Amino acid sequence: MKRLLVILATIAIGAGAHAQIESRPGTLVVVYFANNKIAMAADSGSGGEWAGEPDKICKLTAIDHRLLFATSGAATVTSPGDPSLGWNNVEEARSAYAQASKMGGAVLANTVQIWTTAVTSKWNRLLSARQVEMMKVISSDRDNAGSNAFFAAAVNGMPQLIHAQIAFDPMGTGRKEFAYRIESFTADSCPNHICAIGHAEAVAHYGDLDTESARKEASEWNTQAWPGRENDREALIAIRLVDLGIADPKNGLAPPIDAAVLEPDGNIRWIARKAACPED
Repeated sequence: MKRLLVILATIAIGAGAHAQIESRPGTLVVVYFANNKIAMAADSGSGGEWAGEPDKICKLTAIDHRLLFATSGAATVTSPGDPSLGWNNVEEARSAYAQASKMGGAVLANTVQIWTTAVTSKWNRLLSARQVEMMKVISSDRDNAGSNAFFAAAVNGMPQLIHAQIAFDPMGTGRKEFAYRIESFTADSCPNHICAIGHAEAVAHYGDLDTESARKEASEWNTQAWPGRENDREALIAIRLVDLGIADPKNGLAPPIDAAVLEPDGNIRWIARKAACPED
């Protein structure tokens, strides 16, 4: 299980002021990757502007009912002294999807490439404009200085999952710049069908099945009948995993849980969605 410990946060960079990161609670996005569908669930914890208002936190986005997007790390960056230095990961994803759709061809792969290139460029532009402040942010909270995202869509009738990670000098080369890594997943490459970003360590045992409690939990999933909700099985497991993460206070996670399923036909079906979160 990949342990990607990152926190949903709002980074505020003020002209002439120190960079501030609001990162008290965390984020957990869980994917349950079956052979013919992908379920995704996320908690509603946040710091910054929406701290204490989980009903306004939307970590899952269904773009055009065809692409599931979820982000962790710094989801929104604001710069009051120069608004052009700010951005929002979700809006960047919507823009990337719109551009990729016009290009035709590999819409999912192109969306990921456009988003990752654009957001990496924005991180580096911010670093160049606010180098002293940003280096302090990086040295004190390296995990938050960057972005992670899951993208899921159907390609040729099969569900595809791509993870994009943007980090400062991720290879440790000494180059003072942000760079990205893109990785595609299959159902087999997610341990026990489970992949996660954010507080991924909160659910790692259920993927690795390396504890008795994890093996017991997984056994219950496999034997449960799910009466009347057989088609929601994958989403209910993803929701259960996020709920288990919320139950541990040290993770800083919060309910309610949003969840959606990428169906075999490529459409997205919401299983749980807060009223404040858009349907697409």
